[in-house]
Amino acid sequence: MFGRTERLNLALSRIQSVSIEEHITKDSEGDPVSRWRPILTFIWASGETTSVTLAEYRDLGRAEVLARWLRSRLRLEGDEKPVLVTQAA
Repeated sequence: MFGRTERLNLALSRIQSVSIEEHITKDSEGDPVSRWRPILTFIWASGETTSVTLAEYRDLGRAEVLARWLRSRLRLEGDEKPVLVTQAA
C-alpha cells in the first residue's frame, strides 16, 4: 500500500469501502495540482475504523479504474463513494 513498509493482512469481512480522495497541492508556480488517491476503509478487530491510501495518481480515470476493480473483487459493487477533497498544508 501507498507508503507502507509492512504487509497488512485483513479478513475480507472487515473491509467497509473503497473510495477516492482528491488531494490538492500547489506546484512551484503556486497553481493547484490534483492527485487522486484510492482509499480502503476497514475495521480493526478492536472495532476502530481506519482508512489507508492504496496509491496516488495524477489521472482521476486511473484511480477510478483501480477503485472499481477492487470493489468488484471485494464484492462492494454498490458501494461507490463520492470523491473526497483534501487540501495539503
